[in-house]
Amino acid sequence: MSPFHENQKEKKMKADILKNVNTHQALLLIKSAGLRKRHEHILIMRYVDDMSCMDIADQLHIEVETARNLVWKARKLFEKYTEG
Repeated sequence: MSPFHENQKEKKMKADILKNVNTHQALLLIKSAGLRKRHEHILIMRYVDDMSCMDIADQLHIEVETARNLVWKARKLFEKYTEG
């Protein structure tokens, strides 16, 4: 496997950690990452409260696509802050 593919696989594993732990562990990981409150709240809604992007959109009174983008952005920031 090339170094590029290994790096991509490692990044995917970091992002998936929130899916693979229990809700208490996910909450601790999210809270300890040092994210801005908005991104922290989005990740908690998605991974602790197990809300779909449609549910998040309804809760925040935003479009579903906007909710998807917020989840994506929050995950990327989570990955960045938890590197190394």
